[in-house]
Amino acid sequence: MEKLDREKTEYERDMARYQEDLEWVKSLNDYSLAMKCAHRIYSLRENLDRAKERVQSFLDRERLFGMDVSDYSVVENTSEAFEPYYKLWTSAIDFKHSEEEWLTGMVQRLVAEEIESVVEDQYKESYKTIKQFEGIENPLAVAKDLREEISNFRANMPVIRALCQEAFEPRHFADLFEELRLDMDMEDGITLQQMLEVGILEHIDILERISVKAQKEHGLKTALALMKKEWRPIEFGLVPHRSGTHMVKGIDEIQAVLDDHIVKTMGIRGSPFVEPIEKEVKDWLAKLTLIQDLLEQWIVMQRSWLYLEPIFSSDDIKKQLVKETKGFEQVDMLRRSTMETVAENPNVLDVSEIENLLTSFVDTNKKLDVIQKGLNQYLESKRLDFPRFFFLSNDELLMILSQTKDPTAVQPHMGKCFEGISRVRFNKTNEIIEAMASVEGEVVELDLPVNVVEGEKKGNVEKWLMEVQGSMIDSLTKVTASSLLAYAKNERSDLGGPSAVEGVGTRGARGVATQTWPESSCCRRKLAWLEPSGPNKKCREPWGYEAGPL
Repeated sequence: MEKLDREKTEYERDMARYQEDLEWVKSLNDYSLAMKCAHRIYSLRENLDRAKERVQSFLDRERLFGMDVSDYSVVENTSEAFEPYYKLWTSAIDFKHSEEEWLTGMVQRLVAEEIESVVEDQYKESYKTIKQFEGIENPLAVAKDLREEISNFRANMPVIRALCQEAFEPRHFADLFEELRLDMDMEDGITLQQMLEVGILEHIDILERISVKAQKEHGLKTALALMKKEWRPIEFGLVPHRSGTHMVKGIDEIQAVLDDHIVKTMGIRGSPFVEPIEKEVKDWLAKLTLIQDLLEQWIVMQRSWLYLEPIFSSDDIKKQLVKETKGFEQVDMLRRSTMETVAENPNVLDVSEIENLLTSFVDTNKKLDVIQKGLNQYLESKRLDFPRFFFLSNDELLMILSQTKDPTAVQPHMGKCFEGISRVRFNKTNEIIEAMASVEGEVVELDLPVNVVEGEKKGNVEKWLMEVQGSMIDSLTKVTASSLLAYAKNERSDLGGPSAVEGVGTRGARGVATQTWPESSCCRRKLAWLEPSGPNKKCREPWGYEAGPL
């Protein structure tokens, strides 16, 4: 209890002193004393806050001991009375402190946006303060002086906006001083106070013109840096290939970024403000152009390689195209080596730094063109040896030529080479072709079976296909002759049935059995052409016809 009484007595003595300090604050009417009075004003704020804590302690103990609760409203009243004065003088102190920093600090380190935000906020607040102290002489005078001080500083904002920005570099100060014919030492930096002292406000038009130029140049520099930053994480997409190497994928996304940045870089290069970074822009444009050329050559090479790789994997093709095979093996080795390097570091910018990569790709594509030309000449020679190969595409022909050890590889393509033949029939050893069949399933036995592995025909598909063609003509000629003879002698009523030929013009009453006249589509066309009512009416007798195309 005694301790509580002592503390309360001490508290009352302190509050009397705090009230004296408050009266002193109320008596202040000189704005210029803000910095000198700062310590005492901040101390009063802290003392009043501690007094509130002490009061709360007193109240807790009085309630605990069952004592009558004392009246401590004086601390609240004092705090409330002090609050508007505290806001006034902290605003004055803060502005004084900030103003000194802004005027004496190097302009390169000042941020115009931050300064303008603080100044405008305090200017608006000063108007509220004046309204609050209307009729109270001393604080009103301070509030007016503060607003006037802020207003005077606001007049410097055009200079601050022009100078205090990242874009304004030393060379721009040099240009400014040269135009103003000023000799100023920039080694230790330039302060706002120095600029105001040389009368920069009188030459604000020159300053703003140079500032606009600096901002434009900085904008170009920032755009260039942003593009470079965007390229840092971009990598080539790679997928494994069955041959043990890698293939590039996702080129479209890279190409989209590349096209966009080339347009932007060319726009920067064409700007009248590009001079300070002109070399850097040219180097970057050259880099993008290099990447674009690399992509173009790379895709061409990859497409050609994908087409040729399975072709030159065939032993049959290797034997036929020895020179082209050696050339492709050199290209393949170079490509695999390049892809191993890319797989270790697929970053696009890093890949573009590989020495002589573009030249290597260009030379590789030239070699691939030569190989492709040699391959085409090889296919052309095969077509000239067997003209019916002209009915096949390069891929289909290559499919046959790459499997010459397997004569049956021609089966899927017989229909394109021969209109009426769907397949041929091999013997059990797949060495002799015995017959030919149409798509309807009609079969004509070859009069002269073809041995596909005999002599020079072995491995030379065009040679034995020529023999197949000759045997086909001979066989169909004999079958047609036999059919014509049977057709002239036998009546349909004698040989009727599902195997008889129908729809042969005016001689529809006649028919031929399959034992003497197979239902070959080729034979049917021939017979129709030889009908008395047909285009060749003079050929009325079985042997009185002129041979037409089969």
